[in-house]
Amino acid sequence: MASKLIETAFFKAALGYAKAIARMRGEQVLTPLTMLGGLLKASIEADDGDDAQGVANNSDSIKAALHAHGFELSEGDIEPLDDKIQLADDLKNSLNSNGKDLAKFLDALLNSVSPVSLNGNPLASIISPYLTDYLGEGDEPTIGGDAFSAAAFCAFEKGEFKDYAGLSSFFSANRLYLLALIDKVFGGRRSAKREAPENSKLSSDLEAALRDRDDGHSARFVSALDVGLTTGVNIIADRITAYHEAGHAIVSSVLRPEIPVNRVLVKREKGYLGVTMYDGTAPQRNLYRREDYLVELCVCLAGQAAQGIKFGPDFMDEGVSSDIERATKRAWNSIAYYGLDPEFGPVDLSIFKQSSGWLFDEAQKRLQAVMKEAASRTDNILKENWIKLEAIAAALIETGDVDFEQFVAGLKISGLEQVPGVLRAENVPVTRAVAFTSQPGSHQTPEGAVRYEAGDAIVTGEDGDSWPISRAIFEQFYQPENAESFGGDGLYVKIPKQVLVLPLGERSRVDMSGGRGVLLGNSGDWIVDYGCGDMAIVSGGVFERLYRICD
Repeated sequence: MASKLIETAFFKAALGYAKAIARMRGEQVLTPLTMLGGLLKASIEADDGDDAQGVANNSDSIKAALHAHGFELSEGDIEPLDDKIQLADDLKNSLNSNGKDLAKFLDALLNSVSPVSLNGNPLASIISPYLTDYLGEGDEPTIGGDAFSAAAFCAFEKGEFKDYAGLSSFFSANRLYLLALIDKVFGGRRSAKREAPENSKLSSDLEAALRDRDDGHSARFVSALDVGLTTGVNIIADRITAYHEAGHAIVSSVLRPEIPVNRVLVKREKGYLGVTMYDGTAPQRNLYRREDYLVELCVCLAGQAAQGIKFGPDFMDEGVSSDIERATKRAWNSIAYYGLDPEFGPVDLSIFKQSSGWLFDEAQKRLQAVMKEAASRTDNILKENWIKLEAIAAALIETGDVDFEQFVAGLKISGLEQVPGVLRAENVPVTRAVAFTSQPGSHQTPEGAVRYEAGDAIVTGEDGDSWPISRAIFEQFYQPENAESFGGDGLYVKIPKQVLVLPLGERSRVDMSGGRGVLLGNSGDWIVDYGCGDMAIVSGGVFERLYRICD
């Protein structure tokens, strides 16, 4: 090491005393604290010299640092040692950085061992009163970066940093992440004012941030804020991922129910943030039809669409990028190679040696149109199923792992009350044949299989189609033609009642209450909410005959 400091007689003496102190303390390496003791002992024993005087001028600070660590320097004689001893990494770094200047070396040692407090930084001291809820009234916890950054944002919202333009910009730019920290650390509450105790401990990473930078208190303060901000960023990233994966799961379950969604995960491992897992035993699509490709595009784009609806269009991540890439490739294949776009026609562009020209331009125009069509369709499906998506995303945020089909089956049907575009209608009175079941089973309807319990009703419609209705719901909507025959097979009249209805512009899925089954509707069908915890899908033609929209 080319350093003037270690060549001086004073430093050699201090190093000898430090080695002796280390041996007395049973230490196997030389630490900054022990080196401070050696420097102080050398300054006491030296006759004169600038180096000795420089250390003596800082003796009070050195003694305070030693005392803070329970290190009391012996007043007796200490013989310096010549033994070899390994230097601790932080001591070695201080020597490498400041080995030509004793004053700087001494400052580095003091900084590395002196306790750091919030009040030691003028900006950090501002946030002390905002840590009340976190500190509580009991034992003082260690203040970490999460609490520090959350408290700092509370202070900012109260106008504490209005005179610091740079910090105001920092807080404003990271508002979303800092609000997430307040939820995590303070449970959403803003702390009441009370002075934080002087002896509040700081976590090692927060302490390092408040100490290490040598370019002013403001830089150290921002460095400390960054410690907690990372957690806030991860919280929001997990929330975005939850909505992203819930979007994939919802659109897939609606458009390709024959491929069940097994699990949805939000998990930071193996190169991904989240994943939607499908039943590997289900029949896989070979993508022979144009509709199959359009469905695949919608499923691919559903993650980005769900993020955009919830958080706005400004959030982009690697998951969105890869989804768009995959969707674009599949759309291009269907248009440019497989002849599945009716407007572009049955043309295979792979026969051309050059990938440019009029036909390629036309194919690219159709590519953009098809992608926009899929994006619009995806948005509509998500909005029609948004209540369900919110529930799945909330469960993912809480647990990180959802068994999709089981979770959806267990959801309480919330109805159409809050769904945009919902209308009020009244059914016309109609007489139907009814048979009551004697044991549990499953009944296949045009919209899907529905499970029933013993005592439920099987109702046959005018077109010969039939469907099960739970006994409790049946009794609210039907009465027998002969009042004495209720509960027996026969003819029953559907009582006129008002219901909520929603016309479908896209394919949609309705999950029956109690996990009784899944119904699938297509464009032109109607979802009917009976207002008693259950819904049904009615084809457009039947709806026109049996329901009247109320003014």
